[in-house]
Amino acid sequence: MTTPAQLALLRHHTYPSAQSPCFSHLLICSTAPLEAERAYRPGITETVIEASAPKLAALRNDLQRFFNEPGAGEGHKRLRLVVRIHGYNVPLPAVEQEYEEAERKFHGDAQTMTVAPPDDYVLFVHYAWPSESFGAGGPLRWFRAMPVALLLILILGGVLAITSSGVAALIGELLLGIALTLLLLRIVVYFRDRERASSFGVFDAVEMIRALHHLVQDVIAGSEYKTRLDEGKAQRISLSFLGHSMGTMLTTSLIRVLSDVFDPEAEAHLWQDNPLGPFGDKACQPPATGHEADEARLQRARVGDLFTLERLILVAADIPVWAITTGRSNNLASCLRRFRDTFLFVNDADVVLRLASTVANYFVFPSGTRRGGYRLGNLSISDRTRPGGYGWRQGSLRDLSLHGGLGSQSLCDKKTFRCPPWIGYPLNVVDCTDYTDQGRHLSAFTAGNPLLRPLNYAATLLLMLLGSFGLSKVDGHGGYFGGKFCLDLLYGLALQEQQADAEPSEEIKAGLRTHRISWISIPAEGAGQG
Repeated sequence: MTTPAQLALLRHHTYPSAQSPCFSHLLICSTAPLEAERAYRPGITETVIEASAPKLAALRNDLQRFFNEPGAGEGHKRLRLVVRIHGYNVPLPAVEQEYEEAERKFHGDAQTMTVAPPDDYVLFVHYAWPSESFGAGGPLRWFRAMPVALLLILILGGVLAITSSGVAALIGELLLGIALTLLLLRIVVYFRDRERASSFGVFDAVEMIRALHHLVQDVIAGSEYKTRLDEGKAQRISLSFLGHSMGTMLTTSLIRVLSDVFDPEAEAHLWQDNPLGPFGDKACQPPATGHEADEARLQRARVGDLFTLERLILVAADIPVWAITTGRSNNLASCLRRFRDTFLFVNDADVVLRLASTVANYFVFPSGTRRGGYRLGNLSISDRTRPGGYGWRQGSLRDLSLHGGLGSQSLCDKKTFRCPPWIGYPLNVVDCTDYTDQGRHLSAFTAGNPLLRPLNYAATLLLMLLGSFGLSKVDGHGGYFGGKFCLDLLYGLALQEQQADAEPSEEIKAGLRTHRISWISIPAEGAGQG
């Protein structure tokens, strides 16, 4: 059960107005501390937590108003919940800034809502898990938390390196290098954020979903909507996620926790997900096909008594590329089989993933090759720079590759990844490497020639460093949210309901070509594909 200290509802805005809302924008924060010795994270106090109550009451009133309307839950008149989850190195003030930027956008869009309000009701939640900024804490805290053994290695190494010569000096420099390397890993906070995401962020997000589920259950108790829902005549609440960077890892883990593997329906689908079973037993029952497979997919999408999973949008995914190349029961595979639509937004020139994340994960991920350690967000559509490469089309995993140095490797190669062309679940890959929108946003230039790719990576890194001083707008890791077209595309996919397997509109297709974005839709199976 959620305790008052676990979550805080910091912001709540309704659009187009408080009198006739059809869109609620929320900022919900995990109160877990950045350091275990503290009660709450910085900026969170008992007073802040207590201030959640009136905001929650206002949200309850909005939901009550919606479900009391005739026909709630029928046709396009549906409640939809969208959760945006940030990435690594994003402290609470930065999430609040993201919220304010989205708030300005929603205020502008509210004019359209006033003229033609939508039939459905959307809850858009910014979820802030306990992340800290690079170098947080300062030297005093770094050394105060340092284990005695590491502190002794640092002191001994420094003494030997300064006062000795010969072999003793070499040993001192080695010890000093080890100690400083471990201290640097503490300063970059990557592993600390990863631990907080896994230990606090995931489970507090689960409690947030449970709390919202309970709130809606309480609101609809005894209502006509509840009666029609029990009779199968009303639609469930759709649940979608928009995750960025390390937030994609948190999102996929969250879905795995929400899906009870011992649920009777999940048990029934075990062999449908993997026809050979976990032991490779060919005597297992065959997988479902056609209408039966569609029904199984709908059942897997259900979460609790009210929610059904709809869209998963992963931006600059800090997830091993192997997550979509193997049949193992990893978190991403678990998500792909449950969501109606999945979207991967990728950038070949994402130097944060290509350099920082792969270096950090070199110590923990069991890869035997350099390309095998790359992240999902570094995938690239192979022929995007050729004539007609920008825009939308259908394809397969054969169209995806990883670039490294001067070479490229297909996901369907027979040496490393050995990935089949289709993985049994629909997948959309949106390559934004060359995205332009009144200037570059994700890379320094379009590197159509393999010889230019390393130069593009280096130039993009330089421009990102200059961007920290306000001298450049290029951000290879977060630039997806920096241009109007790409931001509208992301929010449009998250907020606007579409038919399953529907093609993008002609307006979006034209925008993709204009802004140099390549999008391929990969069907679940390869029937009719090359």
